[in-house]
Amino acid sequence: MKLVKMSLACAMLMSASAFAIDNLKVTGNLELYYNTDNLDGQGKDGLFDRETSIGDTALRLNVTGDIMENLSFGIGGDIVSTLGLEREIVTGSWANRDKTGNKIDDAVWIGELWMEGKVAKTTAKVGRMELDTPFIFSEKWSVVPNTFTAAVLTNTDIADTTLIGAYVGQGNGLNVGGSANSSTAGWDYMASGGSFGTFAADGAYTVGAINNSFKPLVAQAWYFDVKDM
Repeated sequence: MKLVKMSLACAMLMSASAFAIDNLKVTGNLELYYNTDNLDGQGKDGLFDRETSIGDTALRLNVTGDIMENLSFGIGGDIVSTLGLEREIVTGSWANRDKTGNKIDDAVWIGELWMEGKVAKTTAKVGRMELDTPFIFSEKWSVVPNTFTAAVLTNTDIADTTLIGAYVGQGNGLNVGGSANSSTAGWDYMASGGSFGTFAADGAYTVGAINNSFKPLVAQAWYFDVKDM
């Protein structure tokens, strides 16, 4: 009986080890952004005036890890707030204003939630993620990046060449094609509250090739199929 119990305990430990998350990484950053303009829309100088300034603070936390060999995951959360700056210093924000542009609320959303698997030299990634293509991309200059719900397939079987195929179903930003529920108030580049909506009219398909045979030259070719941009 003791041998059976020991064998069962060993099996449970082996199973736990087999499904343990390896290479677990937790990263994050806290940022404060402030922007001011010397024109208030009425032809009056207003540098640093409340009416011509916007501001935001953002906390971003990301967790990545390996579920098993060649299978990884990632999750990232964003918290955006003016910390009350709109009362005295600014009148707007980048990412947490409502669609009317008249109300600023704190906003929390999951910006990244993806899984990635690899077989030989082919990688598939599905879920919410940042993208970097010529017409569908995450804005990295502001307080938090916009992201997309997508499925991306990449292959590197050809020397010095990466082949890419992707479907983009949703987004929470104002890139080319935009998002169906995006706010257009002021300086906003993010949908109200970071909420996700259908990308363009019915999503987008893209295929691309990136070649680096003639170093340091990098050549790219892309095709996009997007309806009603």
